[in-house]
Amino acid sequence: MNPISSNHPSLVNASTQNQETVAPHTETPRKETIAEQKLAEITPFSTVSQQARELESMQQELRSLPDVDLERVNQIRAELQQGTFSVDLDELAGAIFSTHHSE
Repeated sequence: MNPISSNHPSLVNASTQNQETVAPHTETPRKETIAEQKLAEITPFSTVSQQARELESMQQELRSLPDVDLERVNQIRAELQQGTFSVDLDELAGAIFSTHHSE
């Protein structure tokens, strides 16, 4: 008897078993994610609110300002050199307190 023969009982059983145990691949439909839903709700850029335009204008103005107020730095430097710089300790303590207790 030829072992590769389709009439061989072990091959017939094996092929039948494979057909019975292997389920056909079916793809389940994917649900829309929350991010995709939110993206679909966004209006086109041509309808940007007045508030957004004002915010952009303010951001551009801030970008044009220097990071450090050199005039104030020079004023404090001169006061330190002259010995006239003074610190209001109550105001300083209040600022430190409010900074750390607002978090």
